[in-house]
Amino acid sequence: MHFLSQTLEYIEGRMLPSRIVNGSFIGKLASLRMEPQDMIPHTVHACLITQAVSPENREDIGTAITVANISSLLTTNKEIGQRVNAAIVRARAVAGQDHASAVQVSDMAVQCVRYMFKLDDTFKSIDHIVEQFVNRVTGGTPANASDVAEADATEAPATVEFFASGDNNSGKNTIQNKGFNIDELVEPKKPTNTESQYMIAVINDDGRVGLNPILNDGQVDRGVLTMLSRKNFLNDYRLCRHRKQLHEGYPANIADTSNTTVTEFSIRSAIGVALFKMMAAHPHPVAFRMQSKPSQRVFATGPAKIGGVTLVPMTYKIELLGEKAEVPEPSTASSPVVCSGKTFLLKRCIEAKWVAEYWAMRTVTDLKLSNFKLETIVENVIVSASTTLKISIKCAVNRKALVAGDEAVLYKPMSPKELQAAAAKATPTAGGPAAKRQRQ
Repeated sequence: MHFLSQTLEYIEGRMLPSRIVNGSFIGKLASLRMEPQDMIPHTVHACLITQAVSPENREDIGTAITVANISSLLTTNKEIGQRVNAAIVRARAVAGQDHASAVQVSDMAVQCVRYMFKLDDTFKSIDHIVEQFVNRVTGGTPANASDVAEADATEAPATVEFFASGDNNSGKNTIQNKGFNIDELVEPKKPTNTESQYMIAVINDDGRVGLNPILNDGQVDRGVLTMLSRKNFLNDYRLCRHRKQLHEGYPANIADTSNTTVTEFSIRSAIGVALFKMMAAHPHPVAFRMQSKPSQRVFATGPAKIGGVTLVPMTYKIELLGEKAEVPEPSTASSPVVCSGKTFLLKRCIEAKWVAEYWAMRTVTDLKLSNFKLETIVENVIVSASTTLKISIKCAVNRKALVAGDEAVLYKPMSPKELQAAAAKATPTAGGPAAKRQRQ
């Protein structure tokens, strides 16, 4: 409803009285089927207002956006649609709450959509559109002669591009020649207590840089944008030497050696790094395929020797177990990891874009019917200059040789509770038929 109210307000001020937006177009927008993580509500509403403010009088005389364009948001234009959505989110964070700022955000959204569907070649990229918008709402000024003179002549490009507005990109070239680019991580040159890190979100043509802070969990806070002049940015910031450890995106992580206190976050991060190291140390000699229907089962596609396959419970769902909660036995539903007196649970992870074979395996309580068993693998992970954590994780290792078509079946011993329940079920009651036969 918030998007819709802004959309209607913008259309009232920009849409021609004789303009018509066909109902089938709106229906197509509303029927886009996307995964939750891929939803682009800002882009969808931007498509609607772009169609509404098209200069043609009627949609059937000169349609700005076709139904095929909308369908392409699920295929060929999916990636740029995500970028447009992120650009509008950043623009709303930069702009104020007043009506004039909201109109400027919508104007920028229309420019992004027209660029995305190749209806306008005025701009060079989505970033170029965002830069122009940020200049407008923050009162930015074009680079002048003194700015150009300050540029390092030895690193300056051979040419400087001038735009129709009179702006030039000498400042941006200077920033990029120093090794800074959009999506790079930077940190203050002077040590800080918080060890702040930022991601470069915007580099204007005049050299001003917009930074998004990196949160403690490693995520980028797109809602906060800090603009710095070229001079201040180059004087005060440098590229990150070590990226914060995350429990997601393991390949890009390295150990953070600057924090001397072992915290819950550092332990969870260390577990994530340990999982990745285990995956790297135990590559599969054979591929597996997963059957999703009628039930989830895992099958080998080739041969493997005994002990040749190690299935690591790879997951990004690493949760701290409550102090009074019962620690479960390792299984394909969850696997506990105890470290520094804290228990963390590795949770089952089978999703559309993330599948680890370990979590999809079938389990049995009879050892003879299984071909995998749990074994402990240990990895050492550095979390500070003086602290190294030893991470022990239960992984599934094949106890029998595999051939193509074999199902991966994990032996899971019964827990004490399960054993007690099974014994109670097998013991005859005093007054039952089995007890009477025994007495006879």
